[in-house]
Amino acid sequence: MVTGFLSLLAALTLAIAFGAQIIDLVRREQFSALEFVSYFSTQFAFISFVGLLLTGLAGFSGRRDTKKVASVRSFLVLNALAVLITHTTLLSPTPVNATVATLAWPDLVLHLIIPGYLVLDWVFNPLRARIPRWVPFVSSLYPPVWIIGAITVGQVTGWYVNPRLDLANAASPALVAIYIGVITVTLGMMALAVLMVNRIHYRLVPANLFES
Repeated sequence: MVTGFLSLLAALTLAIAFGAQIIDLVRREQFSALEFVSYFSTQFAFISFVGLLLTGLAGFSGRRDTKKVASVRSFLVLNALAVLITHTTLLSPTPVNATVATLAWPDLVLHLIIPGYLVLDWVFNPLRARIPRWVPFVSSLYPPVWIIGAITVGQVTGWYVNPRLDLANAASPALVAIYIGVITVTLGMMALAVLMVNRIHYRLVPANLFES
């Protein structure tokens, strides 16, 4: 029940942050729905809102997360790690922050507080079913798919969600490609870590069972 309450509180916090950010952009006449939802962190925040809302409500039906709820949470925590790690790197929307938002606290909520909560909840809450082995690895496909989609949209429209994804104008396209490769490998390692934490919890709390 505590986890359910915290998840709903996190979802509410996300909704408030989104509302404040959109109102600020509309007030400054800089809101573009297409551009706003093109950023990885924004897309993931929308997904997190839905995931936190659903898993939060499910949390009131029992103390332990079911297999489905735990699988959703594994997707959220894996991509939360991606947001935390890439927030200030190549895939961060740093170059266009001034046109995305002037309010600092919504950005803090989207990039640090909510992803941090998702990671901490996964690490310190052992009351969940054992997830299938393939779930974290399938979840890790979302960031590479987003990168490919962002590059494709940029090549078609001429607008890149981040100028660094424009390989034609990049100072070193090979370096960008290597960086993306490193991200892919890192995602695989994070998927393995997410799975290992779940298995450790399974050993610590034998009641976390399902037929795998």
